[in-house]
Amino acid sequence: MGSQTGKRVLLTESDSPVTFGRDVDNRIILDDPRVSRHHGRLILEGDQWRVESLSSNGVRVGWRSAGKKGLRLRDGDTLKVGEVDLLGVGLHSGGGPRAAEDQDDEDWEDGDQEGPAKKGKRSNLWLFVGIYVLVIVGIFIVIGQVLDRGEPGPPDIQRQQLTATDIENLVRRRLTEDEMYPFNQQRGDQALAEALEHALAVDIQPERLFPAYRSFREALRHYRRDSYLGLPDPDHRTVYLEVERRLTERIITLYQRGLDAHRTNDFVAADRAFSRVLEVFQDPSSDLFRNAVYFRNLARQRGGLNR
Repeated sequence: MGSQTGKRVLLTESDSPVTFGRDVDNRIILDDPRVSRHHGRLILEGDQWRVESLSSNGVRVGWRSAGKKGLRLRDGDTLKVGEVDLLGVGLHSGGGPRAAEDQDDEDWEDGDQEGPAKKGKRSNLWLFVGIYVLVIVGIFIVIGQVLDRGEPGPPDIQRQQLTATDIENLVRRRLTEDEMYPFNQQRGDQALAEALEHALAVDIQPERLFPAYRSFREALRHYRRDSYLGLPDPDHRTVYLEVERRLTERIITLYQRGLDAHRTNDFVAADRAFSRVLEVFQDPSSDLFRNAVYFRNLARQRGGLNR
């Protein structure tokens, strides 16, 4: 997966802990949209390796879920996110760390020398993680999920790090049929008049940028049109596009500032930046708003900020 597809990474006691995820500062890089920037880690405890999840998306080993407490690893285990295989675990005999002992030892006969607990007691094992991700299977799963939902774009957008293009698309998205009202010319004209009033005052009162955007969208809902092209006057369309452009640029600047602060562990600055995104774009029904809430709360959690 990613730059390490097909590679095997030999891990020794000195490597612990070993992180894996999408970020380049991980020991094991996994380039998949379902994988978090720092998704999990492998930790050596005594002479046994454990996997711990660092992501709300979780890590599964077989049918077991590895939370913050983690799971001990056995030879042949596969680490997964959902149904997608991430890492394969191979444990080889040697003078180093070993696999977890089997918890069902009582099911083995006393004379059976191949019982997993007896194996664990009899020898120490080296752990190396072989990255053998089933990329093709993963791609088909993603395609299947997208086709089933009929939705474009990456899954779980509320937790993705948005690009400038993502933000532009979320701000400029077309209205859906479910978001429109029964046609009402009078209410549409009233909303349009409010939008123009806000837009004319933006240079003096920048906080009126979002109310202008919101009123334009309200007018379109009453006109039952899905984009700015539904506005009756070309001059109104020009004003709408200018409001949309300025709003988008402001959000992109604040959002990028928040991500940069996250990367440098300046969680106070990250909290402040994403809180400003929420003040600038006050639409709780939008994926953009919910995404900013997620990263603001993440900053507060990691920075121990009590609000």
